[in-house]
Amino acid sequence: MSQGQLRNREMARQAVKRWQNPVLFTHEVLGLKTWRRQRGILQASVAHDWNAIHSGHKCTKSTTLSCAALAWVSTRPRARVILTAPSHRQVDGILWKEISRLYRNARLPLGGELHKSAEKGLQFPDGREIIGFSTDEPERFAGYSGPNTLFLVDEASGVPTKIQEAIIGNLAGGGKIIATSNPTLTSGWFYEACTSANSTWNVMHISSWDKFRSAFEAAGHTTHAPAWPYLEGKPADLR
Repeated sequence: MSQGQLRNREMARQAVKRWQNPVLFTHEVLGLKTWRRQRGILQASVAHDWNAIHSGHKCTKSTTLSCAALAWVSTRPRARVILTAPSHRQVDGILWKEISRLYRNARLPLGGELHKSAEKGLQFPDGREIIGFSTDEPERFAGYSGPNTLFLVDEASGVPTKIQEAIIGNLAGGGKIIATSNPTLTSGWFYEACTSANSTWNVMHISSWDKFRSAFEAAGHTTHAPAWPYLEGKPADLR
């Protein structure tokens, strides 16, 4: 192997190491500018094993999960990302649609074969993959385990407990989970994850105000957004 080839290989290795930071990957490879809460979720995807994010509407959750998925599968050996949500519409029509858009518009070619449906997903010759499905059968999650496995659960408050238990069971061998949802229910595993004092989850709250505040502050404005009782607070109180 020539010196030039060795140098190129080392540069590629260093780039992949750098891009294991999902925020840098999103900025430099996907070409997206992120706001503060997006960066928080992306950083949590590597810093914590169990992540529960409850938020308001239109807080870029789906885009953030899609960035996390592509960053994970592109920078880790034998990486697998499994997407799920309460309905096929949410998996295929929202998450997979956004992942496909980011994949096609990336500044650098990401490789692999992108399929139209999340069921077939994004497949790489070395076995890395992103796939997605909605199911009420815990058995569908059998075999998805390992330290470089990432589960992304959207609209998690609508995902049955038996599905959550199947996913958590797969994390025994390592791996991580990010569960996101609007706080619409006052019971269930996602509610308990976000509100229990003994929760083992890394819990993040994204206010519906946060994105607007970030946009105005980035433009040089000072913002004052006091708590609004109809948007802020625990699900039980809001109801």
